[in-house]
Amino acid sequence: IVDNRVRKLKIPGNSFVLGSEAGFNFKNQVKSGKEGKAIVSKYQDQIIFTSNFNSESLLPYRPDGEFMKPTQVFVPMKLKGYNGEFIDLMKYTKRVDGKLILDEERVPRDLLKLFGFRIPTQGHNSMAAIEIAGFLPKECGDLIIASQDLVIQMGSDFDVDKLYTYNYSTKEITNEDGSTSIIKDDEKSTYNDILDLHLAVFNNNNPELYKLIMSPNGFGDLKHGDGGGLAKDIDAIKTRTGRPDYNFLSAQYQMMKFFNGVSGKAGVGVFSSTSMFHAISQDKGMRYVDTNVDSDGNFTDNFDMEFGNDKSTGKIGEIKTLDGAGYVSKVIEAFQSASVDNEKEQILYKLNINKHTFATINALALLGFNEATICYFINQPIIEEYVKRMSDKESSLNKFDENQVGDIFELIAKEFKDKYAIEENKKARNYGVEELKAMLEVDSSQRDSAF
Repeated sequence: IVDNRVRKLKIPGNSFVLGSEAGFNFKNQVKSGKEGKAIVSKYQDQIIFTSNFNSESLLPYRPDGEFMKPTQVFVPMKLKGYNGEFIDLMKYTKRVDGKLILDEERVPRDLLKLFGFRIPTQGHNSMAAIEIAGFLPKECGDLIIASQDLVIQMGSDFDVDKLYTYNYSTKEITNEDGSTSIIKDDEKSTYNDILDLHLAVFNNNNPELYKLIMSPNGFGDLKHGDGGGLAKDIDAIKTRTGRPDYNFLSAQYQMMKFFNGVSGKAGVGVFSSTSMFHAISQDKGMRYVDTNVDSDGNFTDNFDMEFGNDKSTGKIGEIKTLDGAGYVSKVIEAFQSASVDNEKEQILYKLNINKHTFATINALALLGFNEATICYFINQPIIEEYVKRMSDKESSLNKFDENQVGDIFELIAKEFKDKYAIEENKKARNYGVEELKAMLEVDSSQRDSAF
């Protein structure tokens, strides 16, 4: 009961189909003569404009003195009252210069604020403070028209992308003169306070926050806007060094496509959970540990992980990556985006991202390592061999073996030790990105035996 009434609050809102203002122009007439006048007469009262609209275009998220002003949208007429029924906004209009304008003396301008987000929510750029510039006719269904900037910011590709919104809890009241007005519902002030909190964050003009909000959803260093990036580079290296190139009609290709699809679906949930965990772990003093107990029962933590100049002692919940060049949240977002758009981008297969490497990727990302370090590490031959054998072992045709992970690990370790003449108890070298990349570039017979 407590969980349902306290934690699982159902904030008032809607689910819309996201559309862009691109391609729309505002004209007084679409045709000339009587036919044009008839069309204008028929449709000019279909859109209710608000004072937020400048009659030219929808404005993006923008600075306004000490604060940021919300991005603008046209939304369907789906404002609900306290009883859950839609309010007829046509009752709250007046005509100004031939256009229907919302009467903001009866519908306060403060109620025209929304908080929007996409699912999965990958970062600040997946969310937006919104102000309503107009209400669309009911014939538009659940379509919401957003500014061009918002569409780019959220990484929408128009495969029926959804935009979810929170709005204030409202109710209609009858005034002394018999007219009606719409106000915030004080009986549901908790919901309204939560919306105020969200909007307050996005109204902040902090430069770092602005950068996070306005940086479009993307794949980070996994794939750049020009098509380059880690996926292309590592895939090219594997092709040069002997990875089989399957014919699209072959059974192997179909199996690869199947496992790639499974990885994409699972990755959305895995990396979304990691993104949430990273947010709640900040300022909590959490860390990975490698605990040893001496003969006297004393505990010591020997956790130490290094890749080149990047060194972690196990601390997680940091804002910036270990190299100080990026954000941990953006690294996680890159893998999350790759999972969401996996079928179109085909990134996961090229980078050996699957259920057997998810945990390693999450751990390294939370510790603060960047995309390059993570990807060049999980694509090392010994890890690819481990993934291959685990996938084969997990076939439905094989019997369940509770010790399969340990058995495969020991078998591969022995094979690589014998193959590369690895010395017992030899101190491991510290490999940076360039060294890991070089290990992929050379022929297998020439790889450093220390690895």
